Order: sequence, then C-alpha cells, then structure tokens
Amino acid sequence: MLNVLAQHLGKALSREQLSYLIKGQDLAPEDRFIDVQICRLRRLLEKNPSNPTYLQTVRGVGYVLVKPITMQ
Repeated sequence: MLNVLAQHLGKALSREQLSYLIKGQDLAPEDRFIDVQICRLRRLLEKNPSNPTYLQTVRGVGYVLVKPITMQ
C-alpha cells in the first residue's frame, strides 16, 4: 500500500482506487482492509498517528501521502 501511495504522491486516492491498485479487485461495502492498513502504516510512519503528518485523510475523498515541507 505504501508503494502505491508513494507512486501517487500528493494525490488523494479513494478506498476503492486503493483496493483496485493493491488487490486488483473492487472493494466490498463491508471490507475494512484499506482502513486497517492505513491505521497500521500510520503507527509505523507517524510520530503521532492520531494527528498524521505524512499519511492524511482527505474527507469525502480518501487518503493521500504528502511530502513534508522542509525549512532551510
């Protein structure tokens, strides 16, 4: 999943798009696979998973992997 999100860096992908890109099939209405994986990734990547910096939720759209802004 991280690979798919990295390939679409900065672009919000819906749960359905992620499911198709990862599993090659449509998401069943009761399928929580994507949400569980996002939660696991956040625990690995984020300092504070409940307030994510890198892997963000775009309300009404899906999830996006964002590139952090670095100050010089």
